[in-house]
Amino acid sequence: MTLDSGISSRRRLRAAAITLCVLSCMLIMVACKDREADLANKSDPQWVAQQTPRSQIAVVFVHGIFGDTLGTWTNATKKTFFGFLEQAPDVGPKVDMFAFGFASNMVMSGSLDIHEAANKLHESLTYNRVLEYPAIVYVAHSMGGLVVLQNLLTRREQLDKVRLIVLFATPQEGSEITTIAKEIANNPALEQMLPADRNGFLRQMSDQWRSLTTRPPIVCGYEKKATKGVMIVPWSSATRFCDGAPLAIEEADHITIVKPDRSNHDSVVLVVNSLIRHVMGQQLLAKLETPDFVPEKDYLVFKLLDCCGRNPARLANSGGTKLSFTLSQFSDANLYVWPDTPREIPARHTERLQIALGMGTIKNEYSFVLKSDVTPDQQVVVRVLDVAVLRAQRAEFVGAVTGEVNAYLGSPGRLGALAKLPVGDKTASNEIVRAVHKSVSDFSPGLPDSAKWVLSAEYLAATNWPDLAAAALRTAEGLSSNTVQSAGVQRLAGFVATQSGKQQVFATVPIANVPAFQPATADMAKLIYESGQTQKSEALASKLKAVPSLKVYGLSLEGDIWQAKGNNGAALASYRASQEIVKSPSIGGRVSTLEKIGPQKPGSVMLKPESRTKPAETLLHKRDVRRESEIRNVAPGAGQK
Repeated sequence: MTLDSGISSRRRLRAAAITLCVLSCMLIMVACKDREADLANKSDPQWVAQQTPRSQIAVVFVHGIFGDTLGTWTNATKKTFFGFLEQAPDVGPKVDMFAFGFASNMVMSGSLDIHEAANKLHESLTYNRVLEYPAIVYVAHSMGGLVVLQNLLTRREQLDKVRLIVLFATPQEGSEITTIAKEIANNPALEQMLPADRNGFLRQMSDQWRSLTTRPPIVCGYEKKATKGVMIVPWSSATRFCDGAPLAIEEADHITIVKPDRSNHDSVVLVVNSLIRHVMGQQLLAKLETPDFVPEKDYLVFKLLDCCGRNPARLANSGGTKLSFTLSQFSDANLYVWPDTPREIPARHTERLQIALGMGTIKNEYSFVLKSDVTPDQQVVVRVLDVAVLRAQRAEFVGAVTGEVNAYLGSPGRLGALAKLPVGDKTASNEIVRAVHKSVSDFSPGLPDSAKWVLSAEYLAATNWPDLAAAALRTAEGLSSNTVQSAGVQRLAGFVATQSGKQQVFATVPIANVPAFQPATADMAKLIYESGQTQKSEALASKLKAVPSLKVYGLSLEGDIWQAKGNNGAALASYRASQEIVKSPSIGGRVSTLEKIGPQKPGSVMLKPESRTKPAETLLHKRDVRRESEIRNVAPGAGQK
C-alpha cells in the first residue's frame, strides 16, 4: 500500500467516527427529550385519602428529585403506597393522606431547588389545611427528605406537631450519582446533593437538625439494589439523620423502594410499625395538667411553703401540641407569680410557676385566675399554711441579703476604693444594687432574672433606699416589659415613686397608680431585729457611712435600727443627718413621725407583744418538717421534661 493510500484510509476512518459520534449525540438528544416528557411532574398536590370526620393524623408524602406527586408512589400494576397504607387495619382508618409534588426533573429547566421546594411545601400544606392537624407525619423519598427537613428548620414553630419522619433513600451525606448527573442536567437542586465533604448545605443542615432541643424521630429505609448498575444512595448516606437502626428494603432499588407491590412489603411495614410505635395511642391534642394543685370545691389550691420563689408549681402539657396560658386577676398586688404571661408550653413539656411574696403583710390566702386555650378559666387559691414560717423565711432572706452586701463592702481594699469616689458618683450605689441582686440570685436561684431584680427592688425599698430600688426596677424593665407591667411590680413602683419623690421610675413603662405618700414604718428593721441579724445590719450601716457617696444610705439604715430597738432619739438624729445630705419624702416622713411620738428609752423594743415571733431557728425547723410532709403528699408530677 502506498503512502497516499494509507493517509486516505485514515481519513475515511476518521470521517466515519465523526459521523457515528454525531448520530450518537442525536440519539441521546432524542432520548433526553423523551425522558424529559416522562419525568415531568404531571400532578398537583392533593389529598389521596380523608376520613369522615377527618382524622387527627395527616400523613404527608413528598417525592424525590425525579419524581411525581402520584407516580413516585405507584407501582407497575397501578397499585399505590397510599392504598396499601389505607388497608392496614391498625393505621389506615385512623389517618388522612396528602401527596405533595413539586417540579424537579433530570434534564428540564424550571425545576425547583431544595429551598424553593420547601417554600412550596409550606404554602401547599397551608392552603390545603394540613397544618391544622394536631399530628403530622412525613413520608419522603430521596431529595423529598431534604425538602421536609429544610421546611422544618426554616419554620421551627411547626415541629411540635410533627410526630414522625420516615425517609426512604434520602441522600443525607450526598449522592454520588449527582456528581455524574450534574454534568448533563439543568437542575439547581443537584448542586445541593454532592457528597458531604464538598457540600456545605448538607453539613449545615445536619448540624442544625442535631442542635434542635426537641425534634421528631426519624426512621429510615435504604435501598439494597443498584439502579442501572449504580447504587444511588448507599447505606452510609441514607442513615445519617436516623434514630435507631435503619431498615434495609429488600429487592428494592432507588426507584422501587417506594413502589410496594404488596401489603407486607418492607416499605409498608416500616411506615405502619413506625406509626404505631410513635404516633398511635398517644395524646395528640394539648392537655393541661396541674399536679401540684389540689381541687377544692370549684377552684384549685396551691399550698405555699416558701416566701421567695423556691416552692414551684408545675403546669404540665402532656399532650402532643403546644398550649398557651395566661395568669390574671390577682387578688393582692403583694403576690408575685412568674414567668410572665401569656406564655406557651410545648408538647410534652412542663412549665414551673415561681411564686413569691413582696415585703408587705403576709396573708393566709391569695388567688389568681389561670386561663388556657385548652381548659375553662380556673381560679387558683394560694394558701399559706403557716404565716409564722413564711415570716421566718423572710427574715432569713433579709439576713442573707444584708450579709452579702456587708461581705461585699468588707472585701480587702473595696471600702477604701469606694471611699475615694466623689459624692454624687453612681458607681458605689450601682455596686450595692448588684450585690443585692447577687444575694437574691443565690437565695432563690430558680427565679427568672427579671424576677430576681424585682425581689432586689423589694429589699431595697423596704430598707428605705427607694432610688436604689428604682435602679433595680429599671434593670427588670430592660429584661422584661411584661414583668414591670404586672400588678405587683406596679404596686412596688408606685411605693418607690412616693418614697423617693421621683414620679418617673421606669424608662418607658408608665406607673398605673402612684399612691399618696404614706410615712414608711421600720418593718425591715423589725425583721432584722427579730431574726438576730442586728449586728450584721449595724456593721453594714457603719461601712456605708464610711463611703461619702453611700453615707446617706448608712444613716437611713442606722435610723431604722435605732427605731426598731426603741431608741427614737438616736433614730431621729440619724434620719436628720441623712436629710442634710439628700432630702427625700421617705426620710422626711420618718422625721415627722418621730418628732410627733417623741424619744423612747434606749433599748426598749417597739414591738407589740402579739407580733413577737419564736426564734428563727425553731420556725425554720418547723418549715422544713412541714415542707417534707407536704412533698410526701404531692401527687407524682405528670408531663415533666
